[in-house]
Amino acid sequence: MNYNTQPTCDLRPDSVPELNLELIRKDLEILAKETVDKTLAQAKAARTDPVLGSSSTLATFYMMFPRNDGITQEKILGLTAQHIEELTIINKSLKFGIDPKYLSLIQSNDTTRLAGLQTDYDPEPKGPTYRPDALIVNRMTRTACLVDFKRQVSTIETTKLNRIADNLMIARAQVRDFLYQKHKRMTIDEGSVSWAIIDCSDQKDLPPRFKEAGVFGLDSLDTICGVKNIAKAYRLAREYMAKEFIRGEAELMAQSDRFIATQVVNELVDEAVKQAKQTFATNLAHEDKNGTSQTDEVQKLVRLEQKTEHQAANVQILPRRPDMSLRRQGMFGT
Repeated sequence: MNYNTQPTCDLRPDSVPELNLELIRKDLEILAKETVDKTLAQAKAARTDPVLGSSSTLATFYMMFPRNDGITQEKILGLTAQHIEELTIINKSLKFGIDPKYLSLIQSNDTTRLAGLQTDYDPEPKGPTYRPDALIVNRMTRTACLVDFKRQVSTIETTKLNRIADNLMIARAQVRDFLYQKHKRMTIDEGSVSWAIIDCSDQKDLPPRFKEAGVFGLDSLDTICGVKNIAKAYRLAREYMAKEFIRGEAELMAQSDRFIATQVVNELVDEAVKQAKQTFATNLAHEDKNGTSQTDEVQKLVRLEQKTEHQAANVQILPRRPDMSLRRQGMFGT
C-alpha cells in the first residue's frame, strides 16, 4: 500500500519562524555527552566476560548505544521547541489504541479516503496499543503531525515499516480528540493532522520502497514543524554525537585487556613466521649434517612453504585512496 503522503504545512517566507542554532548549540553538545556517558556507565556496569575480558565492556557499549541514541533523537525536538513559541512537542502519555477493525479498514481502502477520518480517543484502551515517539503541534498554523524516529531505516524490514505506518494512520484519526481531552481543549483544524516516519541517518535519496511506507528524511522536519533549521539542528546533533561516540570508544579500547592494535598484530604474526622458518632451517641443517635423508614430514613442510611463497607472490595489493577509512562509524558515516 502506498503511504507516500508528504506532511504539509504553510511555509510562506513571511510567516515561518526560524530556529537560532546558536541558542541550541550548547544544549546539543551537553545532550550528546550525556548520552555517551550514560552508555559508558551501562557498559562498565556489565559483568566482564571471562573469555573476552574487558573487551566485553566494549561490546556492551556498541550494543547499548543505538537504543540510547534513539532516545536522544526524540529529546532534540523538545530542545528546539523551547526556543520556538509556536511549537509544542508532546511525547509523554502518548498512547493510542489499535483496534483490529481499523487495520482491516486501512487494508481495504485507499489511504486518501481515510485522510479525513476522525475517531474518539480512549485514554484507557483495551487490547493492542501504539506509542509514537512524538506529536508535533504548530499552534500558529493549527497543524499536527505524529512522528516515529528511526536511526537508520535501511536496517528495518519493509513489513515492519508498513506495520508502523498502519499504527500511525490509526493513531492519527484520534489526535484531535486526544488534544481536546488531554491538553486543555487544544483544537486543530480538521484534516490538518498528518504522520511520518523520520529516517535520522540523513540518507539523501531514499529508495522507493521506503517512501511508499511513509518514510521521510530530516529535511521534512522543517515542513512538519513549520519552522526553519530544525533539520540543521538534527545534523548538528549528529556531529556532536559522532565525536562523543569516538571518545567513549577510545576510552574503553584503552582499558581493554584484549584489544590489540592492528600494527601490533602484524608484528606478532611476522615474528611467529620468522621463528617457524628458523626452526625449520635448523632441523633441516641438523639432518643434512648427519647424512640422513629428509623424512616425509619434512618434505611436506618444504612443499607447503613453496606453495605459500607462490601464493604470496601472486597477491595484488590494492592502492589505498586517501579518502578511504579503515573503520565504519555506523549512522555517522565514514
